[in-house]
Amino acid sequence: MGSVVFLYLSALHIISTVDGDSSVKVTQIPESVAAIRGTNVTFHCIFPFSQDGSEVEVQWDKEGESGYLDTKEDRRKQFGLKTKGSGFLQFMNVNLQDSGVYRCVVVRQGSIIRTGSGSRLTVRAPPTPLKIFSRNSAKPQTLVCETALFHPKEVTLIWYENGT
Repeated sequence: MGSVVFLYLSALHIISTVDGDSSVKVTQIPESVAAIRGTNVTFHCIFPFSQDGSEVEVQWDKEGESGYLDTKEDRRKQFGLKTKGSGFLQFMNVNLQDSGVYRCVVVRQGSIIRTGSGSRLTVRAPPTPLKIFSRNSAKPQTLVCETALFHPKEVTLIWYENGT
């Protein structure tokens, strides 16, 4: 279903846009993704291709960070052109630090034509196995429960004694 929508939107943009039109629109799909840490995610960017045959490139940026994404710096992220009127950003093995809003930037002859409205990536991670230990040997005991980073931040902890 997602690929059908993607192809339809691509065709719609190609048919309905005239080169040089100031209303050029960059569409990003999906708008939002919630992914489990360690999975792969792909965002798509759809835009009208240049009627004069000039080269168009796609860059991606992350909201709150300066500059474009650098695939040499983080090889888990790959991006580029999929067709003349579409680009992609793929994350392999997402982690919590990948969470954020990513924008597609369409560049022609060194100048930014348009920027997409953004696609939000939320990476979720279950808590690592809990470590439960006693702080002292006296009765009553204080039990401490530790875990590493996880998302979302809300968690419910229920204590049971002897499984009940």
